[in-house]
Amino acid sequence: MIRDRDGILISMNRIPEPECTQKRLQEVDRNFLRLIAIGEFGRKFPEKHSDLPKFCKETNRLIDSMIKFISDCYPPDEQRIFKIYFFSAKRTVKPFCTKKRTKKLQQLLELGPCLNTIINQIDCLDQLTNKTRELIPYQIGRDKINYACCYYVDALKCAENVLNIQCMTNNAKDVVLDLVRSIGGDMVNFACGDYTESTDRCDHIPPLPKNKFDKSVKVDKKLRSIAFAQIGMVESMDGFSAEP
Repeated sequence: MIRDRDGILISMNRIPEPECTQKRLQEVDRNFLRLIAIGEFGRKFPEKHSDLPKFCKETNRLIDSMIKFISDCYPPDEQRIFKIYFFSAKRTVKPFCTKKRTKKLQQLLELGPCLNTIINQIDCLDQLTNKTRELIPYQIGRDKINYACCYYVDALKCAENVLNIQCMTNNAKDVVLDLVRSIGGDMVNFACGDYTESTDRCDHIPPLPKNKFDKSVKVDKKLRSIAFAQIGMVESMDGFSAEP
């Protein structure tokens, strides 16, 4: 125990104040991009069993750092939205980190060498993030959710097209598409209703109304992950702020 400048006894083990800064926010944003692996800021998929420990150790570190930041710096409502994405992303890479040598794990390892040749070129999730972020200035209420869900459908179509490469078998393509689906799976199940890849609702959604665009709304384009684009969209819809 020591005394502060007012003579009050304080513990040397006192928990420090959370560091809720823009720098840490951007770090968490980059960590999410790395966690999901696919895209310019992703990471290589494991190609053999000896690659797994390092991949899984990093996965746990990324998730722990993100969850700590969200718990430290955001109120419960925003935490729930973030965690939907974080745990969806965790489930995406979970098959790599099982202790059992499953058939799914073997499939993932076999497609690794092929997928890693294009992993940094797959910009489908970047497109999804940018489109979702572009919804923020529109004053269309909960209709934003329908558009965001259709953008997710577009991302799946994009991924399917990108994966049409010679080394990618049909089975491997299905495995990768399942990974992409799982990134937004919980959010889709929770919010999208009929606006999914299994219906034609998105084929008939009208263009965004230009007269509902609010030029006064500023959008932070420094954050690159779908998680922060989604929370920004929800904030703009409900009129609350989740700034750390």
